[in-house]
Amino acid sequence: MVVLEGKKGKNDGGKGKPLWPLLGFLGLHLVSGCRGQTLPPPAVTPPPPQVAKLSAQAGITKVTLSAREEPLPALGVSPASDRDLGFATVFLSLENHQGQNQTIKIQRIEIQSASGGQVQPFAFEPREVQLKPLENSVVDIHLTNKMGYGGGEAVKAVVTYQVGTQVQRMGSEAVDVEGW
Repeated sequence: MVVLEGKKGKNDGGKGKPLWPLLGFLGLHLVSGCRGQTLPPPAVTPPPPQVAKLSAQAGITKVTLSAREEPLPALGVSPASDRDLGFATVFLSLENHQGQNQTIKIQRIEIQSASGGQVQPFAFEPREVQLKPLENSVVDIHLTNKMGYGGGEAVKAVVTYQVGTQVQRMGSEAVDVEGW
């Protein structure tokens, strides 16, 4: 900090007075060209084109996976050969940017190994989700299997869905399976 040395007053603790007000005035004066001219107004930029593009779409904006395996039964529960071992919860963030109802047909959800893409044995029945105009929603889909996850690697969810006549795919980030 630049300090102006001068008379030491009662309230400045003997440190002198700062030069900030003087430097601010000089900086403004230099920027304006020392002729009293003012700066031109900032340029107005149009909004990015993707805003208009998003407003015409409906669909899945994010897929999140939670994966868990329970190879041992809970304490006090007898082991059963037909109990579920693998559990997956897929969260789908849905958005409808249109002013009319939209139907999103979830055709397939696959749980795959993150590195090789090997499909894990989870069954899924296709379903439809109805979105009202300008609605945002999160749908959670629970999947189970009787075999657990094959291998000790991370997994991801891949969702195939249809809006109107367009079929699209979206995947989640890879996650570690809890319970190994």
